[in-house]
Amino acid sequence: MANTNASASSSPLRGPAQHALLVVKESYFERMQLAHDQSQLSAIANGAPGLESEAQSHAQHIATLTRVKEVLEQKGITYEITNSRDSKIRDKFTRADFALAVGGDGTFLMASHY
Repeated sequence: MANTNASASSSPLRGPAQHALLVVKESYFERMQLAHDQSQLSAIANGAPGLESEAQSHAQHIATLTRVKEVLEQKGITYEITNSRDSKIRDKFTRADFALAVGGDGTFLMASHY
């Protein structure tokens, strides 16, 4: 049965999604790279106590992000990548048909504020 609800007919949907916004976390490894913290980067590379899983976690994150981008490209969907440090994040949300949070619950919660 067709939906005859008046609000459904005035839906802002524009048809198939064509542009995605990927909201990504910054791994601890990436933050240390940005800070040029050679001591922490060396400790991560050497699997120092408390940092044993950081390199593996970063590699998993990059692999996930790569796979998400591959799928979007296969579907013909363009995308932009952003994170919490992006001063233009709000504008990017307005241009996107949908957003995907690639990270953890913190990334999802941060993205939900836009």
